Amino acid sequence: MEKKSRLRKIILIVLGVNLACSVLCLVPFFLLGGMALLSPKQITVSTVVANQPPAEKQSTLLVGELLTETTPAPTAIPPVGFASVTPLPPTATPDLPADAACIPANPRERALVVQALDGARLQVVMREQTYIVRYLGVRAPDFGLKSQPFGPEAAIFNKSLTQNQVITMVQDVTEYNDAHELLRYVVVNNRFVNLELARQGLAEALPTAPDGSCDAIFAQAQQQAQQDRVGLWKDYQPTATPGPLSTLDLSASPTPAVAAGPCECQGADLDCADFATRAEAQACYDYCKSQGFGDIFLIDIDQDGIACINKRP
Repeated sequence: MEKKSRLRKIILIVLGVNLACSVLCLVPFFLLGGMALLSPKQITVSTVVANQPPAEKQSTLLVGELLTETTPAPTAIPPVGFASVTPLPPTATPDLPADAACIPANPRERALVVQALDGARLQVVMREQTYIVRYLGVRAPDFGLKSQPFGPEAAIFNKSLTQNQVITMVQDVTEYNDAHELLRYVVVNNRFVNLELARQGLAEALPTAPDGSCDAIFAQAQQQAQQDRVGLWKDYQPTATPGPLSTLDLSASPTPAVAAGPCECQGADLDCADFATRAEAQACYDYCKSQGFGDIFLIDIDQDGIACINKRP
């Protein structure tokens, strides 16, 4: 009897230990399985619902249902470094001054002056390219290694009007000369530069067909400078007493000047190759000096009073 009672106790103890182990193994299984049944959204919703006040809990969807919210449309944000820019209106081309009425109604060009090269030439930038511009209708004294009288003064005056300025240029008939320089009438800050040089006696009128739209007004300006004896005409001695300046009809076609001597001192540029003999060159040289132009064609190379010394007599 005693052995049976002890055996029964041992069996009960073994059964109890097995039951305890089974319970201990099943509890984690059920806990983990129950957590897996809940999705992350459901866990989040449950937490939110638990933390909301009673009034808000009534409007919250139950666990397991989808939450839908009305999300406002995102506001477009411009990229960093960009701003809303209002385009500027195009700059109007300035009107030409009244004394530039002779300039033909051709297209106007705008350019930035980089440098005044001498009294009648500019280096400009236009449409991202560099050009050399030569004034139409006037010729200034040379400036540089072989400067002529009033060459530096003409260059300084030209620079004072145009340096670093935006100029308006107008073509007459010819676009380029043989040196591929732009031939233009130039206006800056309401001043007709070609005409101003002639008025100041720093350039002489130079008719150059077929670009003769302003020849008459340049000739009138030179005549006034000669009477006032300014610039190139400081020592000018007229051959006859000049009368009052006549009013020129700028609308009429200019009449070409007629040469009154062996050559036209204010005409096209000449050099020794343009004369058949030294005698012809000497006659032209002497005539222009007597008219107050000096060695206007630079044919007295060594300045000894003999023109084109290397030509045959």
